[in-house]
Amino acid sequence: MSGAVMLALHKEGGVSGSDMFWGDVFIIINAISYAIYFILVKPLMLAYEPIHVVRWIFTFGLIFTIPIGWSQFSVIDWGSFTWKEYAAVGFIVIGATFFAYLFNLYGVHHLGAGVTGTYIYTQPFFAAAIALIFLNESFTIYKIIAAALIVSGVYLVSRKT
Repeated sequence: MSGAVMLALHKEGGVSGSDMFWGDVFIIINAISYAIYFILVKPLMLAYEPIHVVRWIFTFGLIFTIPIGWSQFSVIDWGSFTWKEYAAVGFIVIGATFFAYLFNLYGVHHLGAGVTGTYIYTQPFFAAAIALIFLNESFTIYKIIAAALIVSGVYLVSRKT
């Protein structure tokens, strides 16, 4: 968590402003929520198959999201979308969301929350490494320290007590 906070608070260039601040706050809230989610879903994984757990997670998520997001969703001009835009939305909903949750829960079911959580929380580390290689992102001491904090946090959580 401290690695994510460090990256959020120290920026080099880029866009600044209150929208960026709130985006960073929501990313940190998301990380905390995801950790709580894994703790809560573990007992369900002992009793049910991953597909059933995902079905109920998405059902309740939809019920709670509709009142918040309906005003934005209702003004989308769906008729102006091209087939590529529909394909992109479909990929995000089915590929990057549904299957990501399904495979994460499959991992919790078969490998345990510790191994799956380790995989999930090292994703930003690998994303940053790939961005350094392929997108010519800057390599700073803050990113090195943040990566060390992420790796240390994963180690502390995964070790036996």
